[in-house]
Formats: sequence, structure tokens, C-alpha cells
Amino acid sequence: MNAYGPTMIGEGLSWGWRAISPGAPFTKVEGSGSLAATTIAPYGDARWQKIIVLMTDGDNDLAYGGSWKTMNGTAYSAYGYSGESMTYNRFGTTSASSSESVLDADMLTICNSVKSAGITLYVASFGSGVSTSTRSRLQTCSSGTGYYQHANAPSDLAAFFNHIGQDVINKSIYVSK
Repeated sequence: MNAYGPTMIGEGLSWGWRAISPGAPFTKVEGSGSLAATTIAPYGDARWQKIIVLMTDGDNDLAYGGSWKTMNGTAYSAYGYSGESMTYNRFGTTSASSSESVLDADMLTICNSVKSAGITLYVASFGSGVSTSTRSRLQTCSSGTGYYQHANAPSDLAAFFNHIGQDVINKSIYVSK
């Protein structure tokens, strides 16, 4: 993988949450083999664990300049154009550093909302593009001790995914007749 372009961690997490929430836009799980299609389980359903694995290779940023330059040196995002007037953005500021602070604060708000909904949140960061302050925010974002890992090498990332798999299996109870 090669890191490139803007990073909006909260937006990625929001889409992950939408994918497993019982409401729109995704409301059905397609079946395969002997498993029938079904609706997505509601929050708190004892038969299903709701888990998100959030992964990032960088800090929240808007990739100013370069090939992402689209309007006065800013990229378009879910918040609009960051460097443009308030008519064209929802950051509440036109300053690049302030815009990124908004992204950081919103990311933590989304993390807390996901966890409050009863979703287990594993977080992995990797590479040199993740600052110490972002690592700290990602640790806070996770569901707690053992739910966050920064990977400096591919083997670290593989080990964390093995940990996630074992953790999920250990928390699963299979009941059969």
C-alpha cells in the first residue's frame, strides 16, 4: 500500500457504522449457501456481536495542494471545501489547521457514539504517517486496552488481526440443540 490523498478517519468510521446499523441505508444481509438473507440485527441482539475494525495510515488531513487541489488549494470532503468561505464548507472555519482540529474532535465524537451503541471498536494504525497525538486519539477511540495497536511493520498488523480474531472467538458462545 502507498499512502496518498486526504484522510478523514471519522468519515470512514461513520460508513463502517452505517454498514452494521439496523437502519438505512443498509438494512439487509444477503444469504449464501445454507444461510438465508436476513435483516441486520438490532443493537443489543444477544445472537450477534457488532464489531468494527477501524484502520488508518495517517492523521486526519485534507491533502492540500498536489493533484488533490481542486478549489483554492483545498480538496472537497464530506464537510465541503475547507479553505473556502463558510458558504462552501461545514468546518466552521477556513483555516487548514482549525479544519483538521474539527476533524479530530468529530472523530472522537463518532468513536464515542459507536461505543455507546454497544459496538466493539478495534483500531489499527500503521506506518510513519500517524503522529503521536493521533495515536493517542485512536487509543481513546478504541474500546479500551487490547483494542488498539500501532503497527510499524506488516507483521505487527498481522499479529493484531490474529489477536482480534482470537478475541472475537473467545467472546462468542455457540449454542446448538
